[in-house]
Amino acid sequence: MMLRITELARDGGAARLVVEGRVTARTVAALEQACDEAAQRHRTLDLDVSQVQFADAVGLDVLRRLAGGRVRLVGCSGFLLELLKTAPTDPLERSTR
Repeated sequence: MMLRITELARDGGAARLVVEGRVTARTVAALEQACDEAAQRHRTLDLDVSQVQFADAVGLDVLRRLAGGRVRLVGCSGFLLELLKTAPTDPLERSTR
């Protein structure tokens, strides 16, 4: 499975999107679109990432950006949480040292 996103509406204008699979450069467009659409219909949006199996650098950047907005990440594994806390790396910066 590449990526599956399931929307679960909740009371009080909140929604939860359950993300399953791999958050990668190939799948982030679908994730961003689902979040944008749900955020337009609901006051708050929880993004349940407890079933995320893998996230590449692009996926992590998108998750960080989403979490910086109206989206709240829930269900992060300890490993994913540590990856999200780590500053994104800049390959150009690394090559100039």
